Amino acid sequence: MQKAMQLLQQRDKKLIDVARSVGYDSDAAFSKAFKRVVGANPGEYLKRGYQNRGHV
Repeated sequence: MQKAMQLLQQRDKKLIDVARSVGYDSDAAFSKAFKRVVGANPGEYLKRGYQNRGHV
């Protein structure tokens, strides 16, 4: 998921492309696994990550 988190931060990547890059055939399966591991779905992760950058 570390690689997925890095790829997600590259805004030019589509979710399905990130999912396939880390071994998932569907974005739905990837999103479910991502949420299980990270605690947020990919969209929430990005929103939270970029909001928190200014408050560190």
